[in-house]
Amino acid sequence: MISLIVSTYEHTATLGWVLEALASQDYPGRWELIVVDDGSDPTVLTIVKEASWRYSTDMRYVWQPDAGHRLARSRNNGIRIARGELLVFLDGDMVVRPNFLSAHAAAHASGEKILLVGTRERLVVRSDRQNLDLEALRVQAEQVSIIEGLPTEHKQQEAWSRSRSPWMAMSGSNFSIASGPGAMYNEMFFGWGSEDRELACSLIRRHGHKLVVSDAPRALHVKVESRPTRRGALITSAAANAAEANKEAQALLETIRNKLVFKHLHPTEDVTPTMRMIANCLVDPRTDTWYFDEDLTDRNLAEAINAAENWMDSHSIQFRPARRATPTPRLTERKSDAGEQDQAN
Repeated sequence: MISLIVSTYEHTATLGWVLEALASQDYPGRWELIVVDDGSDPTVLTIVKEASWRYSTDMRYVWQPDAGHRLARSRNNGIRIARGELLVFLDGDMVVRPNFLSAHAAAHASGEKILLVGTRERLVVRSDRQNLDLEALRVQAEQVSIIEGLPTEHKQQEAWSRSRSPWMAMSGSNFSIASGPGAMYNEMFFGWGSEDRELACSLIRRHGHKLVVSDAPRALHVKVESRPTRRGALITSAAANAAEANKEAQALLETIRNKLVFKHLHPTEDVTPTMRMIANCLVDPRTDTWYFDEDLTDRNLAEAINAAENWMDSHSIQFRPARRATPTPRLTERKSDAGEQDQAN
């Protein structure tokens, strides 16, 4: 049995397409659909209920309160209730073809211990066209692919999978693993990034999985964008600009923290590939907030990481895994060769 876990947060524009595409899978075996929600408003539940009724799919829905971006915990919510021997993961803005589940199942048929990472292509849809039906969406994707060529990550993923850091090929929006030891996210991760690659690193280094990249279970990553407004039609207040800047600074802070968490969870791993962006991250001394400078090219990465860790420590932000308590040695008595009693230290 396959458990397909679909992650969502406010995917009101795309989730309907995703669930409709999953309803037409050609996989002949048993499978269940678990939608895990990281705190959306009730609109998402309405979409799930309607799809469950319309497509008669074995579907469950797990919601957690909105307390920031907690994707690791949300996916674990689905893993905990999954009944399948194979876990397949998909995001709520990823539209798939009918062979999606069959492709994932076929890759695991040999019983080899693998982490299968699918690939994705990207499509931008204007918000005034989000009422397209699924077939029209696919036609539009094919037209864009022929005219422009839809960018995929497949070649880069394959290159990473053959490198010393195969976990860099991981894409949490489309992958599958057998259920069992190691098939859980570390919930130290909150905010955007690193939770997927850390899971892959843990599966590879600690649980003996081989990361395999496949273009067969390809998914279409659909982004819905608002129509451009007429020049001058939209005036943004200074307060709104400040709020957006604070939001971006907080997101960057969480991203940096997550990278440091990854580093400390795997102290013997060369995590340079995923840490490089920290060399472009600085703290504004006026506001004590983080910003990203893409023009900063000559900063030493080790020094940048050390500066980030010192800043986190000074602000009491936890990024080091909690140490397991070391049992206190018990004092015992044993007979020495001379027949005297020695106290063990």
